[in-house]
Amino acid sequence: MPEIVISEFMSLDASTRRNLELTETIRRGETQGSLLSILDRTVTPMGHRLIRQWVSKPLLDIAAINARQDLDVAGFRALLCETDDPLIESSHAH
Repeated sequence: MPEIVISEFMSLDASTRRNLELTETIRRGETQGSLLSILDRTVTPMGHRLIRQWVSKPLLDIAAINARQDLDVAGFRALLCETDDPLIESSHAH
């Protein structure tokens, strides 16, 4: 019996992707208002492409999901430590 290999990414058909509004809204077909627009706080084209890929291809493996979340948390913590924004610094101090 052949080994069954599960894909690394969740398979989403076009209708599901559209209804979830992962990268664009249903009504206007714009990025603004989609999940991508909420999550994308990148400052480089490379970062934007990466977050778009992550949103477009959800992971299935729990360990990989946790590793990705750890990367996000580490990046956010680095931002908090390196900012000159007093609102962020004061919220970090609590």
